[in-house]
Amino acid sequence: MDTILSKDELTFKDIEEAIYSYHCKEAVKETQEILKAIDDMLMVKRDRSRYRHKGKKGDHITCIYGDVPYERVVYETKDEEGHKHYIYLLNEVLKMDMIGSMSMSAVEAIVDGTTKLSFRNTAKELDRTTKMEISHQTAWNVTQKFGEKLEAEEAALIREYDRDEIEGGKEVPVLFEEADGIYIHLQGRGRPKGKKGREIKVSTAYEGWSKNGDLIGKVMSVGFEDGKTFQKLREAMIKQVYDTEAIKLRVLNGDGADWVRNCEDPSTEFQLDRFHVYKKITETIKDKEMQRWIRQLYDDCETEKLLETIQTYADNIAEEDKEEKKALELLKYLEDNKEWLKPYQDRGLRIPKNPDGIEYKNLGTQENQNCSNITLRMKHRKCSWSISGGNHMGKILARIANRTIWKDIKHYKDAIVENDKAPVVWEILSAAQAPKYDGRGNKTGNIAEGHIILKESGMTASRKAFLKIFDDRPATGLIYR
Repeated sequence: MDTILSKDELTFKDIEEAIYSYHCKEAVKETQEILKAIDDMLMVKRDRSRYRHKGKKGDHITCIYGDVPYERVVYETKDEEGHKHYIYLLNEVLKMDMIGSMSMSAVEAIVDGTTKLSFRNTAKELDRTTKMEISHQTAWNVTQKFGEKLEAEEAALIREYDRDEIEGGKEVPVLFEEADGIYIHLQGRGRPKGKKGREIKVSTAYEGWSKNGDLIGKVMSVGFEDGKTFQKLREAMIKQVYDTEAIKLRVLNGDGADWVRNCEDPSTEFQLDRFHVYKKITETIKDKEMQRWIRQLYDDCETEKLLETIQTYADNIAEEDKEEKKALELLKYLEDNKEWLKPYQDRGLRIPKNPDGIEYKNLGTQENQNCSNITLRMKHRKCSWSISGGNHMGKILARIANRTIWKDIKHYKDAIVENDKAPVVWEILSAAQAPKYDGRGNKTGNIAEGHIILKESGMTASRKAFLKIFDDRPATGLIYR
């Protein structure tokens, strides 16, 4: 406080940062004290016939309010077969969700940051907004480890799909599906020959729209896989959620590319995406009035007249070779996709009644999904990716879109991060080196007879909350395992 007040020019930001820094330091101290108190209590409370005190190991946890150094007792125990194991009762009792040396909250903050900012800017932003002092390499490591796990999980899912072992439980009458590719810039070694990048595939499946326009039941898949493999992944992701046998109508919207159209379910009704048709018309027809006329014929489903009009237009501008070539390019595109020009509503299909709260509309949401979920992070801003790094980021972004990201992080919490700090060297103590009060020194093991750390200390809100936990427990010699 005195340091702040002694400044010649004091701003509110100075006060804000000083208070925040002070409370983060206090939070680190509080955490250390609480962890030590609980560990000491567990040492007194444990079943000594099962858990033998073998000394303490120093470690640290990176939390969102700073790095917390602490010590915890390591215990020797035996499994049912008599094999020795060493465990930390503190970790087991508190269910300490940690990834490497990081708390779950810290990892979630890193993953959330790297899906919005570059790895370097993520490290800077976390350093500015929290007391996590991480390098951009640590942010990169966290993201890659997590992405590798998701990639392996999806590869295993495809194998399960090939063996017909996936069964989704949700039944819906109609499933809408859309797919498209996004051109991503790649780093030198990952580029296809003669190109600066490569298309990453994206698909979205959903049940329909809510009244406020949100997609319901969205399942997104993303990856650099080849077309056939990606279609299997897409179908496997869908089958995880939905009972595909119960679906009465499936509609797939796309640009006509082979990898989009050749889906796993042959009964799927494919339709050409309206946005891509409009885009193609604009790119190939120079005359604005003709553009409007062609679009109108397309919207009115006048397929034959549409093709005839484009052919006539191309013939009439034969003297302008470049324009004729573009018009014929449009004609070929529409002729190749002729049977899929009509939207699904105009094909005489029997469309099941929409469930309550779900609306059926014209398809064409993939461009928006690409932009909001993938493009904002992976394109522009001079982004450049390796194949593996881009694949990992794409799969993480897909889990965010599917709203499973935090569950997935928790699932892979033990394998995402490698500790980037020097390991603590320690030795297991012999029985002679163990504290004197350990073992037979306390015959009752009754918590009521032990000293509770912080009991006589100055009270803060967190200390009171901690003590209340144990004050409310019956002193019956409960064994923590």
